[in-house]
Amino acid sequence: DPAILAVADATNGGVINFNGDDAVVLRKNGAVVDAFGQIGVQPISEWAGGGRDDTLRRKETVCQGDTNADDAFDASVEWDKYAQNTFDGLGAHTANCNGVTTGDPKINEFSASTTGNPDVEYVEVYGNASTDYSAFTILEIEGDSTKGTIDRAFAVGTTDGSGFWTTSVGNLSIENGTLTLLLVEGFTGSVGNDIDANDDGAIDFMPWARIVDDVAVSDGDAGDLTYSAVVLGPNYDGVSNFA
Repeated sequence: DPAILAVADATNGGVINFNGDDAVVLRKNGAVVDAFGQIGVQPISEWAGGGRDDTLRRKETVCQGDTNADDAFDASVEWDKYAQNTFDGLGAHTANCNGVTTGDPKINEFSASTTGNPDVEYVEVYGNASTDYSAFTILEIEGDSTKGTIDRAFAVGTTDGSGFWTTSVGNLSIENGTLTLLLVEGFTGSVGNDIDANDDGAIDFMPWARIVDDVAVSDGDAGDLTYSAVVLGPNYDGVSNFA
């Protein structure tokens, strides 16, 4: 259609055939940065919330991609539905983020065991300003020795006036090496639980309501496991030479 071609950044001879019940995943360097639908699931005719013979447009309040392509999917959560072949708005998107999150908190920054003195270790969460996030917990998951074990659990508190909350931990609290940080809601487990009993890299035991954010670090050792689509390696920040 000319209306689409007029704002297209690239074209080719291939065609994406989409009939409303397919999952579509956007990846960068192997990591999922956005997803529509649920991998491995095919609804009867379309996804809950729409997808067949519709035009779907991301809601203005959605400020980042859906990085979990394996959880249950409802298009109405992040997408507005319009009549088929609604082309106005192509090439632009309004987002009312204004530098703050309108939904779940996110892992904003972290530091594991560092060299030198003092040893600065923390996990920083970012969300809405002055908001009680006590329903959320940060879990540190072991990735090398006792793979899949919850090594530590940090209960999240109330953010400050700028939307930040930071763990208060001592030296050697967050270990070096391969690990995964999960920010979960409704944690009912305990430190020492094994979420991957058969050590296959997939979470088998989920003592929480849902995962809202995650990130992993790998030191590159053979056999190590991570439990996030986002995996940072040595020198990922251009400075560190060890994960």
